This record gives sequence, C-alpha cells and structure tokens, in this order.
Amino acid sequence: MFNRTKMRARAIAGAGLLALACGAGGILAGPAQAAGLNCSDGLNNATQAWGTCTGSGTWRLTVDCYLWGANSTNWYTQSSGTHSLYAVCPSWSHVTARFIQTQS
Repeated sequence: MFNRTKMRARAIAGAGLLALACGAGGILAGPAQAAGLNCSDGLNNATQAWGTCTGSGTWRLTVDCYLWGANSTNWYTQSSGTHSLYAVCPSWSHVTARFIQTQS
C-alpha cells in the first residue's frame, strides 16, 4: 500500500509530464513576436480564444477546434496601439490550439 507522500509525489510528477506533453504538442502556444508587434494569446473559455497585439503590423488569430479544423479571424492591420481579436469554435467543440500569424 502506498503512503500519502508517495501518492502525492506520483500525482505531481504525472501532472508535470502532462503539462510538458501539452506544451510540446502546441496546445499552449506562446506569445508571437514579429517586427513591430508584441503579441499574446489566451482562452476566454473552452470555445473562444483571444489574441492581443501592440505595435504596428498585420496579424490574425487562428484556433484549431476539436473535430472541426482550423478557424481564423480576418487579417488585421494596425499602425499603432493595442488591438484584440477573438476566434471561436462551434459550441459542441473546443479549442485544442491557438496561435497568432503575422505578415511581413
């Protein structure tokens, strides 16, 4: 029989491996950087993601949806300031990956 310390250590190790696997698989996309843009992204809920960029450039937000495929916003060109875009998956699906694409 396992004692509580061993069980807790195994649970923490398993959670760490899962987080590492998700990050390596692109599920948790990091911030996008392009010349003139400083961008970040995240999730509002299981079906909606947000992207925010500050600076100047052209960009869009793309999400991969479970059993649906990719869904992208229109390209957005900004000359300065900060702007946010939102991309959604169907209500019966969920976001599996999100990333910001930039154009030169």
